[in-house]
Amino acid sequence: MIKIEVDFETEVIDYLSEKGHVRRGQLIKYLIESHPGDRGYSKKSIERKLANMHKAELILILKDLQDLEKHGIEKEDGKASYVFAKNSIERTRHIDTIFNLLKTGDEIDKKMVLDEIKRYEKRYVLNPSQLDLLVLNLDNKDTCLIDNLLEILYKHIIDKGIKPGNKTILLEKLRDLLERYPEEHKKHTMLRRRVIWLLGFYNDKAIIEQLKKDVEAGILSRQKGDYWNWSTVRVIEEGRTELFYLENRLRKEGNIETADALAEIRNQAEILSEKPIDPNEPREAAISSLGQIPNLRGIKK
Repeated sequence: MIKIEVDFETEVIDYLSEKGHVRRGQLIKYLIESHPGDRGYSKKSIERKLANMHKAELILILKDLQDLEKHGIEKEDGKASYVFAKNSIERTRHIDTIFNLLKTGDEIDKKMVLDEIKRYEKRYVLNPSQLDLLVLNLDNKDTCLIDNLLEILYKHIIDKGIKPGNKTILLEKLRDLLERYPEEHKKHTMLRRRVIWLLGFYNDKAIIEQLKKDVEAGILSRQKGDYWNWSTVRVIEEGRTELFYLENRLRKEGNIETADALAEIRNQAEILSEKPIDPNEPREAAISSLGQIPNLRGIKK
C-alpha cells in the first residue's frame, strides 16, 4: 500500500515538474485516463491522495487570483484551482532571481540565463511576461544568442502552448529576423526554420512573402523544408491561388526545379492538413512517415 502511495506521488510530481502547473481537474482526468481500471485511481481516491500531498507540502494548490498571477496564469474559470510541485516553485524563485539579467546584463549574463532556462526546461516553464522579455532580446546582434532564444520560444509556444503576452511585438521581431537571415545560417541551421514555423503558428502572411523571395533568389529548392511543417499549413493553404499562379509562371518560364519545389511545399501542406496532430509527437518530426509526395517532375511549359 505504501509503495502504491509513493508511486502515485512520484508520478504526480514528475508530471507537474514537466508541466510547471496544471488545473486540478485536468490533473485528475490525466491520472484516471493513464490508469484505466487500476486500483487507487478512482476520482475519490485521487482527490484524497492529492489532499494528503498538499498537507505534506509536496504540492501546492492555488486558487486565489493574485497568487496565480504571480505565476503568469490568467484564470479563466472562477472556480478552478491549479496544482504546482513544490520543487517547481523553488526553481521558479531561482529563475526569477536571475531573469532580470536579460534586461540589465551583458552578453555573458544573457547567455548564462538562457543556458539555465534550457537546463531546467523539463522541470520549469516560463510565464507570458518572461517570454515577452525573451522576445525583446531578439534584436540582439549575437546569432548564437538569437538561436537559443528562438529555441526556448519555440518550445514554449509550440510544444507547451504558453505564448508571450505581446503578440504584436513578437511578430514584428520575427519578421525582422527574416530580413536579417534570408537564407539558412551555416552554423545555426534551425534559426530561420524556427522563425518561419513560429510565424506560421500565428498564420502570418510574411511566410508567403518569404517564399516568393526564395523563388526570386533561386533558393527555394534547397530551403523548401522550412515550409514542411504543420504550423505553416494554414497560411500556405490560404495562399493557394497566389501560389498556383506563381508555380504556373515558373513552369512557363522553364524554371522547372523551382516550380517542382513549390509544388512539393503545397502538396505537403495538403497532406499535413489531413493528418491529425499527435500531441505526443515532437513538432519538428511532424512530416515524418507521411509517405511519398506526389511527383510533378516532367510537367513542362
